[in-house]
Amino acid sequence: MKKILIDYTADFTYAALTEDGELLELVAEPTGRPSKVGNIYAGLVQAILPSRFAFIDIGEDRNAFLTLDDAKEAGVNLKNGSHVLVQVTKDAAGEKGAAVTTQLSFATGNMVVYKAENGRTGVSHKIEDSAERARLKEAAAGFKPKDYGMILRTDCMGMEAGALAAEFLELSALSEKIYREGNFAKPPSVVLAETAERKILNGFKNFDKVIINRESARAEVSLALKNMGYEILEVREGEPLLSEFEAQIERALAKKLWMKSGGFIIIEQTEACAVIDVNSGKFSGGGAERTQQSAALKINLEACVEIAKQIRLRNLSGMIIVDFIDLREAEDKARLKSAFAAELKKDSASVNLVGMTELGLMQLTRKRTRPPLAECLTRECPACGGSGRVK
Repeated sequence: MKKILIDYTADFTYAALTEDGELLELVAEPTGRPSKVGNIYAGLVQAILPSRFAFIDIGEDRNAFLTLDDAKEAGVNLKNGSHVLVQVTKDAAGEKGAAVTTQLSFATGNMVVYKAENGRTGVSHKIEDSAERARLKEAAAGFKPKDYGMILRTDCMGMEAGALAAEFLELSALSEKIYREGNFAKPPSVVLAETAERKILNGFKNFDKVIINRESARAEVSLALKNMGYEILEVREGEPLLSEFEAQIERALAKKLWMKSGGFIIIEQTEACAVIDVNSGKFSGGGAERTQQSAALKINLEACVEIAKQIRLRNLSGMIIVDFIDLREAEDKARLKSAFAAELKKDSASVNLVGMTELGLMQLTRKRTRPPLAECLTRECPACGGSGRVK
């Protein structure tokens, strides 16, 4: 059974997706500094860099940045000092302000709705049954107007057309309300602020139960769950919900991870990308070349399971490079890539497995929606000036 545990503490609101005692995903929202992703602002254009970005004042410490391609695609004409409605897609990180889009979207656990001329209906690629994909598109064609686009998420599989239509009408009504109010709001100002509970729950997919440890949060969580089509909620007042997962959280913050085979992986995160190195460690596969290659494949296959899990749990994003142990046979390389792709499919975030580079490095990209776990739970070490991190 997949459970979401929401643990309220003085410093953080933790939310964990778990299954049968295993920690799959972990979100840490600092108390008083919640994520801004999903919030909608009436912004003020402060500066435009030709052919690249516009900087938008949304009332935060740092100006947000908007790509000019985004504005062009949405048909928004930007001028210095002009008023523009934007939605946060990525939180501010480091020296960078938040990333925003002019293409406002409104989501539940079942669908994403947005304004668009001749908008299309997309279906999650994780719904692989062609008949079900066709059924969902046909159902959407019966109620979606041409000036809206829609993405049907994995959770809507099997939903009746009437239920889909009702959910769409609620979201499109909210959309119309936000555009109407936002166009008359004085910038910079907040037009729509998502609650922490709704943001947290919208980030998870396919769960069976939610457990919280604060009775005063019951109403907000219940409302968020109702909007997502879920109703199963349990309250365990004051109970530390994540205590049994402490060892797994420590592992998710470690640089070096040992595997059962005796091999190990090293995970390094930089501002530009994340680099993961696979090593044979204590594993001994014998002396013959083919035996060594079989051993390398075995370690790599074990590593791809652990790496996919750690990428998801640590919320690594952007460009990720994996240096697996070198394989010489094309068949072994193909098997490794297939196994890695299968593990990455379990991730709720969008992951693109590019494949092997000419130097034999596995390259992938993962969509960033919130800061990495290490950034939330640790800080730069004051003694070494940032080459290490402390809790």
